[in-house]
Amino acid sequence: MGPKKGNKKVLSQAGKTLEYVKKNHPHLYRAIKNPTPRARLGANVRDYRLTKGLNHEQLAARSGIGANVLRKIEEAHSSSNPSMQVLERMSKALGVDILDLFRFINLADTVVR
Repeated sequence: MGPKKGNKKVLSQAGKTLEYVKKNHPHLYRAIKNPTPRARLGANVRDYRLTKGLNHEQLAARSGIGANVLRKIEEAHSSSNPSMQVLERMSKALGVDILDLFRFINLADTVVR
């Protein structure tokens, strides 16, 4: 038994939204498709960084880490394993609580334009 008629439209729209997110916001797409703590951390750090208007170099300098390390954290690279000290410095530089770096990303909370 397939989806009901009304649900087909919703599923179609959801699929288009996911494709849009995949194309235009790959960090969010990775976090949605693979909501591991590492993926949530990376997506949240990137979102907070962009919200503050910082580039990689600026946040890295304020956090006392290398820009390449920051990129690996944001990309949820398997080699990224930041210490609590690094996470504390990043959260302080971003002006957020350290727990906010691991908040769950809900697609409904993401504004897609």
